[in-house]
Amino acid sequence: MEPLWVVGNEYFGSSFAKRGLGGTTVPARLTREPQNRADKNAVGVHIGRAQVGYLSAARAEKIVRWIDSVGGSFDTTVTYRDGGADVFVPADWVATPRAEKVNVQQTKKYQSELVALGVGDQKCKVIADGEQLNVVVGEVVVGRLYPKQLDQSTLDKIVHNRQQKLVIED
Repeated sequence: MEPLWVVGNEYFGSSFAKRGLGGTTVPARLTREPQNRADKNAVGVHIGRAQVGYLSAARAEKIVRWIDSVGGSFDTTVTYRDGGADVFVPADWVATPRAEKVNVQQTKKYQSELVALGVGDQKCKVIADGEQLNVVVGEVVVGRLYPKQLDQSTLDKIVHNRQQKLVIED
C-alpha cells in the first residue's frame, strides 16, 4: 500500500479535531465525485459520513480509473498527523513506469532479498504466476509486475522466463 496525502483538509479540519484523531489511524473511504464542478476526477476522503478532504487533482487523475473499476469507492484507512493526513491505496494504482523501464512492485516485501543483492545491475527472470509476473533473481522472488498497470508495448518488451537486466537503485 502507498500513502497519499489528503488535501483540502483545512476546510474539513474540524472533522479531525472533533473526532480526536490526532496521530491515529481509522477506517476511511475514498469516493469518486464525477459531478464535482472543480474537478471531474475528484476523489473525496470520508470518515463515516463526514468528508475530511480530497486527494490532490494530480493523484486523483492517476487513480480514478482504479476507483471506477471497484465501483466508485474504496475502503481504506486515514492517518491524521502534523496537521494533515495520509490515506493508503494499492501501490499499483500510483506507480508509473519510467520510459524504457518497468517499476517492480512489492519491493518492500522483498527488502532483505534486495539488500542482499546490493545496488547495481543484476540478471533477472520474469515468470508468470496467475495474474501477476514474479521478478526472480537466481531462485529468489524480489518483486512483482502487474500486467494491468503496464501498457501493451511495455508488456511486449518483457521477455518471459529469460535472463534480463535488473537495475537496483537507491
